[in-house]
Amino acid sequence: MVNIIRLKRSSVNKDLGPPKPSQIASPPPRIKSTSSLVFWIIESSGETMLIISGLLSSSPASVSHNLQYLQRICHFALETRKKRNEFLAKRRKNKRETACAETVTNEPPPSGINIIKERVKPIDLFPNITAELLERVKAYKEQLDAHKADPKHVRKPRTRKIIPRNPTHAENAAALDYVQKNFKQIKHGYTKIYDESTNQIIAMVHYLPIDSMPAGQFDDLNFLTLFLHRCKEFIYPVASKTRKCGGIMWAIGWRKAYDGLEILGRYRNKQAIKKNPSRYEALMEDSSKAGRILWNFFHGFGNVAVEKNKAYMDQFGIPSFADKNFPKSPEDQSPFGFASNLAYSSNGFYNHQHKDDGDDSELPLAFAMVLPTSKKTGEFAPKGYNVQNGQFIFRDIRVALNFNPQTVCLIIFRAQEYVHGTLKPSETKHFTKLGLSLQVATKASNACKKYQNGEYAERDDVYFGGVHHHLDKLIK
Repeated sequence: MVNIIRLKRSSVNKDLGPPKPSQIASPPPRIKSTSSLVFWIIESSGETMLIISGLLSSSPASVSHNLQYLQRICHFALETRKKRNEFLAKRRKNKRETACAETVTNEPPPSGINIIKERVKPIDLFPNITAELLERVKAYKEQLDAHKADPKHVRKPRTRKIIPRNPTHAENAAALDYVQKNFKQIKHGYTKIYDESTNQIIAMVHYLPIDSMPAGQFDDLNFLTLFLHRCKEFIYPVASKTRKCGGIMWAIGWRKAYDGLEILGRYRNKQAIKKNPSRYEALMEDSSKAGRILWNFFHGFGNVAVEKNKAYMDQFGIPSFADKNFPKSPEDQSPFGFASNLAYSSNGFYNHQHKDDGDDSELPLAFAMVLPTSKKTGEFAPKGYNVQNGQFIFRDIRVALNFNPQTVCLIIFRAQEYVHGTLKPSETKHFTKLGLSLQVATKASNACKKYQNGEYAERDDVYFGGVHHHLDKLIK
């Protein structure tokens, strides 16, 4: 945009008054008056140009006077604009920081904070997959319309969710190349990412160097990764094709009921629990410590967001993944609960870019952690770890989070509002990138609200499927 200040002067000694700014796409037409001096100050792309038109006096003194006056006006205009821009920038910054303090954290950031401001500009990293998906959706709708028009002769298409196919090796390579060349790369430190259009915070990212990590934190993370690795014995991998393109995902904590009379239950593999109930029970005792570890890391990073989640869960009696049994009273709830379930993925996990739609809309922030682990044992930060790529991206703002082998990455982000996803990593047989995601699931939240509202008060045949209930059923 070209910003113009237009000043007209008919007499050398006439006071012009303050300049009147306006915005136009090109300079106004030339004034033909021979008794006037007309000039424009044009700012474009950080450069300042001066255009003078009109008949200047033949007197050198008059010309000099005019030019001196012009110089003062030009300086005044530029200084005014500079101060206004500084004021607006400061106001926008204060607005951003206030919103961040109210939603994510009110703790002062560490030194060396990085601020990124981007506008949403949708792109498609896999255009061929999108085109094929649209064709399949179109074909399904055409067949459905034909069936409605002639149900006797046209078979109704099978009702199923139409999902995109997985990318080919070449498509994954092309997407990675595009991201590496065109996205802003985040690799270390503490970063806040804002939506430039709304001043809303999109994500906060913090990399924790493993080499300088306190011994207590290192031990806690090792306990956490080993605990999650041992949990795999007693839970099924998540089977949904919409959740992943490759790798394996598991989940622990609370989810919608699987059995007809179950209000809410825990993720579990019944047959595996039946084979070794004592080991399952002992393992679930560690849920509380795992919850405390994650609380400490995320509360130190985003205390306001964590406490809002906990207050919401306490209000509606929603259990956290750290609660092995359903808490019948507030005193029974874990003091470290801020998510009803914990999903974790590894073994070359990657997925389609998406917005989350299964989490409670009243809690817009998701929590994630990425750690280096041993594929075989679950050990944290094993020697020789060499997993490459697998960037976590915010596609439409063109920002990529990279995962250095010697770092742990904490992320708090608006998973329901901004498209995100994980690119395919390059892993060896010994090591894998472990990604954790914590949220309050909508269906679990709704079930607890119904229970709190008394919808099950007159029924004695329904139950919550906690650890003790599972084990009691095995004994009976």
